[in-house]
Amino acid sequence: MKITKTQLKRIIKEELKNVSNKKKDIVEGLENVTPENLQLALDALLQIVTQPEVAYTTLAAAVGISVERLRSALKSMAHRGKPEA
Repeated sequence: MKITKTQLKRIIKEELKNVSNKKKDIVEGLENVTPENLQLALDALLQIVTQPEVAYTTLAAAVGISVERLRSALKSMAHRGKPEA
């Protein structure tokens, strides 16, 4: 399945909108952050930085999620009867 520039632009625009909405959720959630939560996040980040196998696994998971989201968006567009280029 080929994707047109217009379709790609639409997907990118939707994803940027999703990111913007998630940023709002994060800002609203900051009021619930505790020192204990910050320490847990710091410990997890330290593991990612110091243990290559953890970093690779995290990166692979992020790429996998991104690929699945793109695949889902493309399927959704195909089911709506969008023309292919």
